[in-house]
Amino acid sequence: MNYDDYENVVFAEIPSGDESEDNEEGDGEADESDNAQICINQADEAVGAAMNANIITDCQVQDSNDDFSDDDLIPLSEVQAELNKEKFVWRKEIKNYTAPEEFNNEYGPCNFPENLELPVEVFLQLFPKSLFEHISYQTNLYATQNSSKTGKSFLPTNNQEIKIFFAINIMMGIKRLPSYRNFWSTRVELRDNYISSLMPRTRRHHHVYFDNYFTSLPLLRELKYDHVYVCGTVKKKRIGIPNDLKIDKSMARGDGDWRMTDDGISFMKWMDRKAVMFASNFHKPDLAETVDRQKKDGEKVTIGCPLMVKDYNSSMGYVDKADQLKSTYEISRKSKEWWHRIIWHFVDVAVVNSFIIFTERSGVNTMDLKTFRLSIVHGLVGASTELPRRGRPSAEVPVSYLKKNVSLEKRWDKAEHMPVHGTSRRCAMCSSRAEQYRTRWSCSNCEVGLCLTDKKNGFEKFHKKNY
Repeated sequence: MNYDDYENVVFAEIPSGDESEDNEEGDGEADESDNAQICINQADEAVGAAMNANIITDCQVQDSNDDFSDDDLIPLSEVQAELNKEKFVWRKEIKNYTAPEEFNNEYGPCNFPENLELPVEVFLQLFPKSLFEHISYQTNLYATQNSSKTGKSFLPTNNQEIKIFFAINIMMGIKRLPSYRNFWSTRVELRDNYISSLMPRTRRHHHVYFDNYFTSLPLLRELKYDHVYVCGTVKKKRIGIPNDLKIDKSMARGDGDWRMTDDGISFMKWMDRKAVMFASNFHKPDLAETVDRQKKDGEKVTIGCPLMVKDYNSSMGYVDKADQLKSTYEISRKSKEWWHRIIWHFVDVAVVNSFIIFTERSGVNTMDLKTFRLSIVHGLVGASTELPRRGRPSAEVPVSYLKKNVSLEKRWDKAEHMPVHGTSRRCAMCSSRAEQYRTRWSCSNCEVGLCLTDKKNGFEKFHKKNY
């Protein structure tokens, strides 16, 4: 039954008593009732047939989803090209603007213990021990598979050795040499005694801001559908940007021109010293504020600035700061393997994020980045693991009148700290510039002088956290 038949049956008039002809006396009421019932039955059949047709259609569509179609064989590059071909219709009017949801939830790291005191403890929250275990397991697995092919034996690694390996690479970001081999060089001018002693040679509903390397209009559209709010600068040659904006010569400093798509993607061209382009999937482009700028002669002027631009500048400062911290002591490991660069990038990011969290929790800048990285190195290395020294023993170290600095990780680790009696030196716990205390007792692991008498027990205080 087609749609027209269905419509005729459903909407057909039920004949009235006057329109029906009674051929036999007493059958009028029955005939009228029978005709009405026939129409109702036909309507029910039509509706049932339509419903069955829909059910069959749905089943057929659902079954077809289980099978591969020719579209599944289209290369991803061609799919991306088709997406890029979608046109963005720009208008000088605000359409389909939806204010972003206000983010009131807690931000930053969650489920962080409150009793984290050491930099390495914060780092291990972001780069957990389970990840070291996984790396150790996968390293041994790969070595086993490779050994079965080459027939060469290998010495299995362990979690602690992997930690030391990561600590060495973090240290190399602070102490740089032309080649990593130089740290184990036989030439005393190049060799690093500390690193070479550790091991032989043989890592929604947020507003996201990024630069023009990542910003593309199709990406902003997709992220908007996922409720991810994004703003960023845009390259002039990006596909899909509006082509009817004001030209640079007609714009004064502080001028702006914008367009907006029907689905809420806004595009802004703003003139500072030069024209800069922005795109956002959550900003209202007609909102503007002011910023102060300085002329060449030193005079300060106030110019107009779109809210989109101001938000971007204030937020990208955090990204630039993070990049600066990352690049200061970045792990530099040249390798032919592409994944090496990725893993060391994530280690650097984890160290920087750990430093930021540690600084925010402490409330004051009690430690600079280099000291923080060194503290992580000491925490990952743990107890002293120096190898036996080769060659002629060095001359006796002269007595130093400076107080030796020992990291908290080394003082508080679970290694055996044994008192050793020797030459007189300053007590690392009790002595100060104003009042010096000397002792013949020292710690075998920390290698500093510590008082150990009935009246003063600097040895115990030095190795306990509560002091």
